[in-house]
Amino acid sequence: MERALASGRRISVLFVVHFKEVWTSLEAVYSLMCEDDRFSATIAVINFSMLGETPGNGWQIARMLRNSGYNFVDLSYRSDADINRFLDNLKPDYLFRQTPWEGSFPSPLKTGALIERGIKLLYVPYNMHIVDHPDVTINQEYILNTSLYFCFCQQHYDDYKEKSLANGRNAVLTGSPKLDRIVTENDIRNESIMADRTYCVMWAPHHSVDANHLGFGSFPRDFSRILDFAATNPAIKFLFRPHPLLEAVLSSSFPEIFRNYGVFLEKWNSLKNAETDRNADCAPGFRESDCLITDGISFLVEYQIAGKPLIFIDNAPDMKLTSVGSRAKAHASIVHSMSEALDVVTRLRLEGAPHQQSTNPAMEWLRPFPGQAAVRIVEAIHSDFVAAGSGGS
Repeated sequence: MERALASGRRISVLFVVHFKEVWTSLEAVYSLMCEDDRFSATIAVINFSMLGETPGNGWQIARMLRNSGYNFVDLSYRSDADINRFLDNLKPDYLFRQTPWEGSFPSPLKTGALIERGIKLLYVPYNMHIVDHPDVTINQEYILNTSLYFCFCQQHYDDYKEKSLANGRNAVLTGSPKLDRIVTENDIRNESIMADRTYCVMWAPHHSVDANHLGFGSFPRDFSRILDFAATNPAIKFLFRPHPLLEAVLSSSFPEIFRNYGVFLEKWNSLKNAETDRNADCAPGFRESDCLITDGISFLVEYQIAGKPLIFIDNAPDMKLTSVGSRAKAHASIVHSMSEALDVVTRLRLEGAPHQQSTNPAMEWLRPFPGQAAVRIVEAIHSDFVAAGSGGS
């Protein structure tokens, strides 16, 4: 894409990657910038901890990116001094972080240090703005200081502008690259679906099993029931997709349950009709499955947009949801136990596979610009750069 800036230099954009499971929120943006000579895009990999565990996941991210053919700078074991030198040399105009919480970001990549450097901050939400808890979500220091905060639908945009302590000054309505990818993957499945294929159930338990932290995860009381059901229903395929932080939570706070988790995994993976989905990208598992059981809020939007039934084990019915969360929940099958969820699975299977559609018409409001999210994000960054007087079109 030959559209060089009149200033004669490219817009330098740094993608700080530390959470492989949410890379799909940014991947299409990075890929477009690599093909656009207005931009110079760089990926930097770091170690990171979300819940206080010892940071050490950089090698996994590096392997994922390498397998996908992406170039990157590995800062996962570099000192703060090295990271500062890297930033001194790169001089990025803009920077994406995958998560807004300061957590274990190296000091040079914390919000305050980035602001001092004059780097403009960017954020594409990897989650779908389900829980109405602005102090934990949209009013984090990083988001409040972003130059551009990319909203995925009109409801998200309106809610952000209303509840942001920054008065929504940085909000831009673009759509979600992650949702676009899920729909694209589902299109592939619909083109190749076989009438005699095995009915497939995905189970995605959340990590919030601690009553002191949200507390809507019910894995400890659910795993035995679904294990027994899978063992006695060999004609159904099961995909177990645990939240990326579930194991860390169990190992650090619930050692007895963690021991049981190990036994469960061994039994689960020994079944011919059960698998564990460790793919960083959720879209292929969504494509393969016919319905989803979850106790978490993460997939309320993502799975349903693919036009398939979601069975939601509602362990926190009084949780305050955003308008996005309320609308998404209204289209799910609400149950209150794993036994009830499996009853719904039995009914759905008897009714047959979901309609062969790439999206759920009732959820089309979530994609105001179908297939265009990444393009709109790239153009918004270019427009911001030009408006600041840094370049020409």
